[in-house]
Amino acid sequence: HECPMCARGEKIDALVNKEVDILDYTSDVETKQGEGRFVVKVNDNGKAVKFFTNCRKIKDALKQIPKDKFPVSTTIRIISEDNRRFYKFT
Repeated sequence: HECPMCARGEKIDALVNKEVDILDYTSDVETKQGEGRFVVKVNDNGKAVKFFTNCRKIKDALKQIPKDKFPVSTTIRIISEDNRRFYKFT
């Protein structure tokens, strides 16, 4: 059987402005950048890839989706607020 989060790693910037299907995510992952990261597994044009994020807007959006509602189609966008760059789902 396939590991639920097994996928090739990708930088979130490579997925910006592309429609992807969010397949699953794991919360509260510790990386060398710190604690509380999410690992998000997406289908990018037929390929399963994953990215790590600590973006509050992405994490909050994922937490609002019931696990039985995946996969979810979305486009990842970059927004700017107060001279800071954030990611969000459309």
